[in-house]
Amino acid sequence: MPKHPIQIEELIIKYARGRRLTQQEWTQLRDWQSRSHEHGDLPEKFRNPEWLRENLRRLENVPTDRMWNFIRERIALDIQNEPQLSPGHLQRVRQWAAYAAAIVAL
Repeated sequence: MPKHPIQIEELIIKYARGRRLTQQEWTQLRDWQSRSHEHGDLPEKFRNPEWLRENLRRLENVPTDRMWNFIRERIALDIQNEPQLSPGHLQRVRQWAAYAAAIVAL
């Protein structure tokens, strides 16, 4: 199981784009999917253009202040749970920055 939610998100996006997953990635995705019915359905939903359009429309109505607060809290938790800087730390900060930029663009 991936240690961070961001890892499973990357696997779902990779799967939705039709990219090839490694055996380890398939194992991680299937393990995560087996945890609940909602998890099991989500990767296929991402492959459905209509479902994506509908959910992107909903994102347009999300209060950005509340979303930024959520992002700040998640970053603070990540930093708090990882006391030492590691090469992956900067990568995660960059990933969060990309997600934040996508939310602002919406």
